[in-house]
Amino acid sequence: MRRLLAALLLAAAVAPLARAATVTVLNLDGPSEGFNDPSPVAPIGGNNGVTLGQQRLLAFQHAADLWGAVLQSNVPILVDATFDPDQCDSTSAILGSAAPNTVDRDTPGAPRAGVWFTQALANSCAGVDNEPTEDDIVASFNSAIGTTCAFPITWYYGFDANPGANQIDFVSVVLHELTHGLGFLSLVDLDTGAKFVGRDDAFMVWLGNDATGIAFPAMSNAQRVSASTSTGNLTWTGPVVVAGSSFLTHGRHANGHVEMYAPPTIEPGSSVSHYSDSLTPDELMEPVYTVPTHDLTLTLAALRDMGWNGCVVATTTTVTSSTTTTVFPPEVCNDLVDNDHNGLIDCADPACASDPSCGPCAAGGSFSAVACQLGALATRTLTAADVGPLQGSLADRAMRAQQLADAARTSCAGGGTRRARAKLRAGLKQLAQFNRRINSRIGRRNIGPQRAADLIGKAQRIQLDMHALARALLCPTSAD
Repeated sequence: MRRLLAALLLAAAVAPLARAATVTVLNLDGPSEGFNDPSPVAPIGGNNGVTLGQQRLLAFQHAADLWGAVLQSNVPILVDATFDPDQCDSTSAILGSAAPNTVDRDTPGAPRAGVWFTQALANSCAGVDNEPTEDDIVASFNSAIGTTCAFPITWYYGFDANPGANQIDFVSVVLHELTHGLGFLSLVDLDTGAKFVGRDDAFMVWLGNDATGIAFPAMSNAQRVSASTSTGNLTWTGPVVVAGSSFLTHGRHANGHVEMYAPPTIEPGSSVSHYSDSLTPDELMEPVYTVPTHDLTLTLAALRDMGWNGCVVATTTTVTSSTTTTVFPPEVCNDLVDNDHNGLIDCADPACASDPSCGPCAAGGSFSAVACQLGALATRTLTAADVGPLQGSLADRAMRAQQLADAARTSCAGGGTRRARAKLRAGLKQLAQFNRRINSRIGRRNIGPQRAADLIGKAQRIQLDMHALARALLCPTSAD
């Protein structure tokens, strides 16, 4: 959690059962494209949309509703969704991708201390939105399939899991990708075996190597790298999956552990973060689409192991007396977050002057270079595992800009120029769009260090603009 609150409270809390989750799909496509494509189509498989874009959006929301019916959360789960052209040729195509916008730790109600949880799960356990300026999941799907590329298989947008021989069931693919956004993904760096910012995450705590008997959290970095390519031995060990997987006829060990995808060579975006393709019958969370399935049984079991549907959520609290102190943690020098809230991030913060990850960046007290802000991340190729820290940094900046805007409204009793306010809103929207673009691009392919530095630099410039605009609103002298 970016801000720690130490509080002395005398309280009485009421904790009813959490209700079924509401998963809302936010259409971020522009006019006449993606989810807004006006091409006429005939209703199919229970999907009564009459345009291509309408059918796409209805199918996406149908998949979201299937998850909402089996998850428990008092906090709506918001999904930023786009349908854009992506890699597609006559032999292969990227179907889509999804990821959590942020991850949090040590938020109220968290099932485990010091462990990273995806945003939607952290919110569910807390009973409040821990990241009010950030939507929970970002998802993108390939609009070139069936429209502009030579790939011989097309999307099927029906609700009945009954695609034709040369069709891919879109609802199945959305269910798969939303599962990643809900938490079915490892944050471990599979190249090095390093934990995400040195801590366990809710997914990896249930991984183990059945050949050695060692759990993922207890392994050395080298052992995690080895386990990630130990085909047939990397398994899910959580008790809910163990109890609920007896129907499998292959891919389940005698101890009930279920095999995870661990091919001999690391496959970025696929290895570890999926069930093994050896499972029989085929499962939703295998790395490659095989058959249409809307069966969430084994997938939900894994999410429950991580904490879903098991949180006690206090929704009403009566406070009789309280003393609250805001305590900021020390700066972490390689997570792209302003942990101590002094306006300086990672190696740009003098607190990191002696940190090994900053290297020569700290020489002579010069901390301003974007490459220094990236710390050790600037020395290697970025992959999907880096999305979390990048998103965390951008979310922190957006939050601080919004706080300044709120301060402007409070301090000047709603004053300020309409034009400046419009610019501030547009800038915040631009920052959110850029946030999604980083997630989408890094989530699908590797990005070199220089490109990553350019992206972060742009985000920093946006933040500076937002700070300047917000400060300008504090004490306006005239209105337009």
